[in-house]
Amino acid sequence: MPVVMKRKLSSSDETRRKRPRLTDTPLRTKGISRVKRDHLCVRCGSLDFSSILGMSNFSQERKSSSFPVSYLDMTKNTMVNSICPLCRLFAAICPWKRGSTQQECMLKAFSAVGFNFPHTRGKKSVQDTLIFSIAPKNRRFWQPREGRKRGVIYLADNRKGPHDHRILGNAINSLNADLDMARDWIRFCKAHHKGYCRSNASSAAHTISGFKLIDCETHKVIGSLETHQYVALSYVWGKNALRTSTRLFPNPAPRVIEDAIAVTKRIGFRYLWVDRYCINQNSESEQHGQIARMDEIYAGAEVTIVAAAGDGPEYGLPGVSKAHRGLQPSAIVGNYHFVSSLRPPRDVVMSSKWASRAWTFQEAVLSRRALFFTDEQMFFECASMSCQETIQMPLSAVHQTWNSTMGRECDRMRIFPPNGPARVATDIIERIREYTSRSLSYPADNLNALSGIFNSFANEELRRTPQLNHRTITAPNTAQIQHLWGIPILPRTAVDNDEPEDNSLHRRFCLTLGWQCASPTTRCPDFPSWSWAGWELSSTVKFPINLENGKIHLFNNRPQLEIWLYLRDQGKISLEDFETQPNYNEILKTASQFLLLKCITLSVRFERTGNQKYPLEASIKYKSEKAGRAPKTKCRLRFSPNINLTTEQELERFTERKWKAIILSSGLVFQRITLLVVKKAGFTYERVGLLRGTYGEARFKKVTQEIIALQ
Repeated sequence: MPVVMKRKLSSSDETRRKRPRLTDTPLRTKGISRVKRDHLCVRCGSLDFSSILGMSNFSQERKSSSFPVSYLDMTKNTMVNSICPLCRLFAAICPWKRGSTQQECMLKAFSAVGFNFPHTRGKKSVQDTLIFSIAPKNRRFWQPREGRKRGVIYLADNRKGPHDHRILGNAINSLNADLDMARDWIRFCKAHHKGYCRSNASSAAHTISGFKLIDCETHKVIGSLETHQYVALSYVWGKNALRTSTRLFPNPAPRVIEDAIAVTKRIGFRYLWVDRYCINQNSESEQHGQIARMDEIYAGAEVTIVAAAGDGPEYGLPGVSKAHRGLQPSAIVGNYHFVSSLRPPRDVVMSSKWASRAWTFQEAVLSRRALFFTDEQMFFECASMSCQETIQMPLSAVHQTWNSTMGRECDRMRIFPPNGPARVATDIIERIREYTSRSLSYPADNLNALSGIFNSFANEELRRTPQLNHRTITAPNTAQIQHLWGIPILPRTAVDNDEPEDNSLHRRFCLTLGWQCASPTTRCPDFPSWSWAGWELSSTVKFPINLENGKIHLFNNRPQLEIWLYLRDQGKISLEDFETQPNYNEILKTASQFLLLKCITLSVRFERTGNQKYPLEASIKYKSEKAGRAPKTKCRLRFSPNINLTTEQELERFTERKWKAIILSSGLVFQRITLLVVKKAGFTYERVGLLRGTYGEARFKKVTQEIIALQ
């Protein structure tokens, strides 16, 4: 039997129950026709929504932010094919277990503020309302983020006016995206937001040599002027796309370009930047010049249109031309219209082909504002707010006033982090991890596709732009961050250490040099093997760095090795000398792919383990400097190879020969040791993988060091 909340109704409640929320005329909005209450099943027909939705003081009257409305014994096929609109709506948002056809669930009512918008709590500009979610019956505690996975149910009110403070659902049209709503989002951001949303990068983009724009009125590619406010497009080129371009803009252009032109005009702009047509793909100098300044191009755009649907340019933007969107689950019960919010923005966008491509990563992260078009709905994000087409609420309430707790909750709901790519210096570690999980058609572009992100961290003036209160870290931590072939050179001030003299560049660089890929990959000869860029994407790269509040906690001893950079036409320079140079930015430009190391090397033997995940185990052997002492052996370490070891031939190659390992670092407390396994490649050595285990480095202090060149 359904469980209905029992509460003594006041006269005002009785009036509220009798007064319809919508007009008495039949609903004919956006292709949805009225469903008679007689079509509801017995269970759904017994639900008294007038009483439930009339609990205006719900969140203040109860300690809990939710309460059960009805138990649902749901059979999947029956619910999906039911003539009852509420049953179909419940089935659409039910968290079905994999392979399950029947499930006992519970319909729960939540506070919209507590469930989806914690940052609006206490704001006078927003009025809390009730929303509904389906939870498993046996789950005593149901976290809000768990209920978002398949969407929640909102009440939609077609009479919503400009001064309505309620959080309501929006019945969207599967054929046409609500571009008027998108225009309102952009206008509000430009009028009220500061910080990264109001970056001055737009003027910098027009100074780029050969910078061009598409005039959406004439369909011609023209030279840009500083007065031209423009929109950028981020999309997937497609499998058969060639890196060639013509002087003339195609007529007609691919569907995604034509749709982007239509959207650009509808949201109030005239000029559009598309990489394939605004960069001469046949000119290496123009390509290199503009790729190196992608941070200025995308940050300079008033908004970036993201085609997060389909797998190529002919798919178009859903809701703009012929690319239809999926139907939004909804139900009309008497005078109430209920709609699903659909899946969360992050889940939808990150499951798209667009999100799997490496080039598109920096295009979205660097943008001040992004308008996402998906097969379900339209999303908007800027540095201070995130919106979706299926939810209507006062924009003044969506604007996020950050504090430590609400900020973390809102970050989980966003697609990309707020305030651009860099909040603190150490964010570069997270950006590399996110980027390397994506795929790239041309491995030679490993660093090009991330150049804009690196530039944003190296731009000290931009990094010192005032940000929101709790995101602002002390000024020393906003120092410039450079990189050496993709390996970040973290600033001394990013280390949380009571003894600054211990924060040597050798110590910091050895940590980042000890990166590890999540799965084996293939060598990319365009870059050095000791950098993650020397291996093909997509294998997520992780750095052994402990972070807390944006600071690095050093856990490694001072490394027993010295590192020199080998500069073209200038010889070598040690890391310590390099850090003290005032022009180290220019020095990095002349750095070759070679590192010269004076280090302890150990002999490594591999044995088969029979474990499919970790097929090899390593044991090390070394000799002491003291003459007459016998070789010592007894240390087994876990091996994380860069190359694929799935074939029998590869496994035999590893077990039949000796390998060389370089000690990179060891732990201060737990004696965790990290070794770099290398192989001979002509006169130099190349990285093969990483060894980690528990072993004290102290016993190696008297082992003979040697000088090797690592490429």
